[in-house]
Amino acid sequence: MKKLILILSLILLAGFAKATELVSMIQTYQADRGALSRLYTNRLSAEYFSRMESFNQDYLKSLQAYNYDALSEDGKIDYVLFRNYLEKELATLDLDKRAFAEVQSVLAFGKPLEDFVTARRRAKQPNSQELAAIWNQVSKTIDAQLKVLPASAKYDSWQKATWPLQRWKV
Repeated sequence: MKKLILILSLILLAGFAKATELVSMIQTYQADRGALSRLYTNRLSAEYFSRMESFNQDYLKSLQAYNYDALSEDGKIDYVLFRNYLEKELATLDLDKRAFAEVQSVLAFGKPLEDFVTARRRAKQPNSQELAAIWNQVSKTIDAQLKVLPASAKYDSWQKATWPLQRWKV
């Protein structure tokens, strides 16, 4: 008798626990976003901003393709919450991209290093002699940048000068 009551209770609860129409899209988004965040580890790069913007915009377009009026009440709630989340992500990326553009001049030496990280992520075997020459050039660029730093224009805000350190714990 106890088993019968338990089975009936589980069947009844399963009937109430319906998934909305957007569950698979949201789960796919979460999995894709996790994969992208593991792939694009340098969050202070134009490549990262570009890829994450296009990723979120693609999902927003896919979401807008749904007929909102045809969704269930829970589906409408998920639609609004997911849309708001995607729009917030896009706005945050835009703010971060603008803040990065303001301090990017400090990282003028970073392009060869970013290219190295990108090639390494794609499992490209580096040429050790070319890589050593690139790193030596980067070292010289840093030294030159340090020499002109006292005469260069100062930031108008300490937040701009320390933004990369605060935002990404670099």
